[in-house]
Amino acid sequence: MKDSNKIQNTAYSIELSKLPYSFHGFKILQLSDLHSRIFNASNEILINLINESNPDIIVITGDMINSQKDDGSVFINIIKKLNHKYPVYFVLGNHEHQVKELNGEVYSKYISELIRLKTIILDNFKISIKKGNDKINLWGLTLNPSFYWKTTYKKNSNEIFPDYYINKKLGLCEKKM
Repeated sequence: MKDSNKIQNTAYSIELSKLPYSFHGFKILQLSDLHSRIFNASNEILINLINESNPDIIVITGDMINSQKDDGSVFINIIKKLNHKYPVYFVLGNHEHQVKELNGEVYSKYISELIRLKTIILDNFKISIKKGNDKINLWGLTLNPSFYWKTTYKKNSNEIFPDYYINKKLGLCEKKM
């Protein structure tokens, strides 16, 4: 069992043959599943780790809030310490879905505050990140809540997210040859 009170910091170097040259060395910091956890006073240890990584962008992939009795203020305070240094992109997780269903008012305030702090919400949305004349696309897929529950998956299926679902939500991927 993993210790959920520890920060896991893992670096990957990914080589992509079609990546525009100006994006070589581009750092994406991915943050996920904090569930409003506080690691030390004001999450300074987390903020320091992020700043030491010096990413070009931060991509947050959901579950930053707990689904019960949580207004998201822990995560909002983290964003306030980062948004002036880094572009921040956010994709919803299943806990954000649960908050939306359980308490729409809390969810609306949470999302409104993230937007006010210039967090880019990728809710079935694509954004192009540009460097000079080059660009890369960042996609955010908001899953139907049923996709989070393993009982809905076909046990031996390799297709957890069917093409028709992704194409309906995001459109067809641009292919450059």
